[in-house]
Amino acid sequence: MFHLGFLPDVLNCNVCTLPISQLFMSLCRKKLTIDDIHDIYGLRLIVDKEEDCYKALTVVHRLWSEVPGKLKDYICRPKFNGYVVAQL
Repeated sequence: MFHLGFLPDVLNCNVCTLPISQLFMSLCRKKLTIDDIHDIYGLRLIVDKEEDCYKALTVVHRLWSEVPGKLKDYICRPKFNGYVVAQL
């Protein structure tokens, strides 16, 4: 069992995988290697408060290393259409 520190109240948690057909198309069309694909697995945590989002992100980064340049912080800078999320 890992000690993860503070884990906020998670309202919803989804884990998903990239469909093999999309993986194959990304490899062929974009001429990528499997090491270039960073979204084979996805984790979605829905929390109630903005501060809990950053706390959950800290916990996630304790488990998996951050990929430099991949974090899109739409909480700090929301999109024009109101989309608010921290997306890796």
